[in-house]
Amino acid sequence: MRVDASYLRQHRFTAEYYSSELLGEEYGRFVHASGLTVYVFPKKCRNTYGMLSTHYGSINNDFRNKGETAYSHVPEGIAHFLEHKLFANKDGSDALEQFAALGADGNAFTSYDKTAYLFNCTSRVKESLDTLLSFVTHPYFVKESVEKEKSIIQEELRMELDNPDEQSFIDLMCDLYEFHPVRNNICGTMDSIERITPEDLYRCYTVFYHPSNMELIVCGNIEPETVLSAVSEQYPPEAEIRPIEEKRIEESPEVFKKFSRRNMQVAQPIFCIGVKDTAISDDPVERMKKDTGMSLLNEMLFSHSGQFFSDLFESHKLTGGCSSGYSITPRMAFNVFSGESDNPDEILTLYLQYIKETKEKGLSAEDLSRCKKILYSDYVKSFDNSEEIAHNLLGYIMDGFPMFDYPDILQSITLEYLTDLLFSVFREEATAMAVIDPLPGTKGDENYDGN
Repeated sequence: MRVDASYLRQHRFTAEYYSSELLGEEYGRFVHASGLTVYVFPKKCRNTYGMLSTHYGSINNDFRNKGETAYSHVPEGIAHFLEHKLFANKDGSDALEQFAALGADGNAFTSYDKTAYLFNCTSRVKESLDTLLSFVTHPYFVKESVEKEKSIIQEELRMELDNPDEQSFIDLMCDLYEFHPVRNNICGTMDSIERITPEDLYRCYTVFYHPSNMELIVCGNIEPETVLSAVSEQYPPEAEIRPIEEKRIEESPEVFKKFSRRNMQVAQPIFCIGVKDTAISDDPVERMKKDTGMSLLNEMLFSHSGQFFSDLFESHKLTGGCSSGYSITPRMAFNVFSGESDNPDEILTLYLQYIKETKEKGLSAEDLSRCKKILYSDYVKSFDNSEEIAHNLLGYIMDGFPMFDYPDILQSITLEYLTDLLFSVFREEATAMAVIDPLPGTKGDENYDGN
């Protein structure tokens, strides 16, 4: 897949290549003179997956370019609003319809720290790629269309407000954090959506959709030269890099609230137990190691094959499955354990008791070895699918970490390191719980009498 040096010079790219003898895989990293970084992962599979992403999500609401004196503050939910509006072209066409005409699936998503636009196709790859690059690089916001979009976003928000799983998670974030914008719904609020203007959208686009703040990932049946040519056609031959500065939010290591609960239309109570982690390294390697270590800990502590889940399930204290996971970015980190139970308060008591007993008893070297094999197996299997490769690669890019270095990080984690994580992350003062109870008088309400 190596690209000829003269071709790179002609199209104003520099190149690096990453390979894994263990996996028999290789991908290229190409930086265009405009600042855009392009990753091409050739893969012999039936489909090709492309993704253009920016380091811009729902938490990025207070910012400035380096050299500016004042911070811009924009309404909550604007990153998600901008994602929606970019699909509308100046000529009145819609990018999703253009993808459909090519036989491709187009989509996008906004998370806390990124926005990504994507396509999935089995043919006409170059045309699909051109469509992706074209609509993302040509914003068009006018008052009339922005006003029309507000009702669409607000309806989406209403649907989220009716989703108990979504709301239990948001409630948990509001329990864990006092100031951090992770407390806010990614879609914003009814009021914040009303305040969004075309000027706000252009301001955010100009700052965060600069090529130097973005990556293009293409995985599948495509030659690197095809991707690089498409980029050269859409992006300027060079661009001034404007570093982005964001307001730092300081948070206490302790939670804002220990407990919250409310009623919604659910059959059984839903709970989310969260642990707030403010010890976040500036070193991407250390963050990746911690992320991997927490994945191992979650597998060891909370997997469906583990003793804790078995005890809860067999005693009918859990009424369904449970899930756990750790999230870490340079600005926030937390762990979540969630599920359904007729008595969430008892689950919290048992959870805290279980963590305490595990600290006293110690972790098992045998469990660590088993869980390493599980995580390594999942890593290897992920290379069978172009979509999974692209999304995983984006995650590693966001973390500033080479994709093929993961096995070394995984194998480097010791029982002593995990023990330190167990004590430093799973602290009772950093633990909170959010509960969604059934509506009063409905089946599932503890006071329901069946009449």
